[in-house]
Amino acid sequence: MRKTIKYIAVVFCGCMLFACTEPKEPTCISLSSSVITLEVGQDTVIEATVTPKTKAVLWTSELPDVATVIAGVVTAVGEGATTITASADDAKATCTIVVNKSEEPPVVDNLSDAMRYLPRSPKRGVGFSSPFYPEDIALLSHAITWGYNWGPNPSSSIAEQMEAYGVDFCPMAWNASYNKDRIRAWKEAHPSCRYLLAYNEPNLSDQARMTPQEAAATWPELKAFAQEIGMLLVAPAMNYGTLPGYSDPIKWLDEFFACDGVSVDDVAALALHCYMGSAGAMRGFINRFDKYNKPIWMTEFCGWEAPVNNADDQLRYMSETVLMLEEDTRVERYAWFLARGNGSIANKPWNQLLTKTDPSVLSAQGLIYEGLSSFDKSVWLNPKKHVLMNTCSSVGTLSSSVPVTPPHFLPANDSWRTLYMEAFLSGKWVEYQLDAPTAFNTIRMRAMAYMGSQIVLSIDGTETTTITIPRSADEQWATFEFPLSLPQGKHTLRMEVKTGNCNIHWFQCK
Repeated sequence: MRKTIKYIAVVFCGCMLFACTEPKEPTCISLSSSVITLEVGQDTVIEATVTPKTKAVLWTSELPDVATVIAGVVTAVGEGATTITASADDAKATCTIVVNKSEEPPVVDNLSDAMRYLPRSPKRGVGFSSPFYPEDIALLSHAITWGYNWGPNPSSSIAEQMEAYGVDFCPMAWNASYNKDRIRAWKEAHPSCRYLLAYNEPNLSDQARMTPQEAAATWPELKAFAQEIGMLLVAPAMNYGTLPGYSDPIKWLDEFFACDGVSVDDVAALALHCYMGSAGAMRGFINRFDKYNKPIWMTEFCGWEAPVNNADDQLRYMSETVLMLEEDTRVERYAWFLARGNGSIANKPWNQLLTKTDPSVLSAQGLIYEGLSSFDKSVWLNPKKHVLMNTCSSVGTLSSSVPVTPPHFLPANDSWRTLYMEAFLSGKWVEYQLDAPTAFNTIRMRAMAYMGSQIVLSIDGTETTTITIPRSADEQWATFEFPLSLPQGKHTLRMEVKTGNCNIHWFQCK
């Protein structure tokens, strides 16, 4: 949660505000501030101006125990002074951050009693390739139930961790030259493994690169092999392509399934790859494949195209698309691209789930992927404890009966690494399954409103009351209390915005 502050003190400290590389077309970077004073718990934003504008900015803090920085957002952690460095190529600029002890420490609710996320979704997985380490499985274990690496098997050390954390691995026959021995060995060692992924993006010139007829010529052998080892085939993974004549994945699949020796009944599901920049565009892409009447596996996706233009856009894209995929009954599995990559997590496409720190932790993207609701209807939350907004049992999405873009769930500025709900706008709604140990008459709520917001609260489908969250001065978070009659027992609480725009972190009943 970002807190806007007014600086009331200036401290002495030198800093470098401007630097350039030489000799040709230098990369230049400057910062909006040279010295900033904060109190513990406060945060602020440093803006970087870079030329050329296409250069990515890497942010670091000399002393993270004094202040941390993520994409220019500086959070004061402990007393002291540290240097924030922004770099692009060889150019660097710095800002000195001085952190003082807060004279009036804010009253912060202890969220250790809150359920941080619902049980893992059977749909949610990840694609991983080198570099990837055994310990990464433990970091991702609360988020994923399956994964794949575009190959026949993972390394033995990664396989051991996947088995320990109950994460299924799906082998792939990447093209017609797949390794039968390694796939067979994996299946023999892991008899519960059910699915074999077929050719990767055959309609792309730099991937499997196969015409429908070429793929069909090798398909009977792959089908026979899958039957021999007792595995179900997932159809060749489709994206918009670069293979001449086959940019349209529907054209490729139509011709493939029409070939002798090939049938849509050969496959248990269709595999799709989507890098369009919005949940709506992804939904339109999925709709095109309804004609085949097969479950969908979205085996690669992230926001690579506009309007995903920075790290914050990618966070919001993930929130919208994952919730939509969870809600869409046509989608059987999906896998985010990518667990970790070779470049900086600050570089486009800002999609890595794990940091490059030692030890590695979940990135902001990883926290969202872990925390987004699985909509597990078997879970009932105790409203006497803090209920985090991301633990909803349902939310309005583009897959709902009345399509609506869902609110976003983003990392909060707290030590529990929780998520808060952002952009809760008119027409949007969320639901929570509550099991009240006793009757309650009050609901407490941690919120911040960009404009005065009216929210209708309904219990078990009946409108109970309408609450008003006033516009927040200087975008400050506050805790509000409203009357709410919640009887003892199991109930579904629905919140729907009538007017306004607000963020909510948690609620609790009294």
